[in-house]
Amino acid sequence: RRFYVASRALTAKQAAVAIRSHWAIENSLHWVLDVTFNEDKCRSRTGHGPANMAVVRHFALNLVRSIDDKRSIKLRRKRAARNNKYLEQILQPSIR
Repeated sequence: RRFYVASRALTAKQAAVAIRSHWAIENSLHWVLDVTFNEDKCRSRTGHGPANMAVVRHFALNLVRSIDDKRSIKLRRKRAARNNKYLEQILQPSIR
């Protein structure tokens, strides 16, 4: 059983659409993080580790997405790991 909080009254149909839309966004984000950063294989399970790593992964994902490149996010991340100039290109706008 699940409960949801909304800022306005919704019909059952409106609530179902809102909930499905929310989870579609959550699932697509999780898919990107898992495929790009192997999030599901992360061994950090105690204390603040999982939350800290989630912040780092989201930050890195946003940086990689910010660059104008036709490659997949996974390929951009790998290229940045191997090519310092490309990494600088990704990091430069966030340093200003």
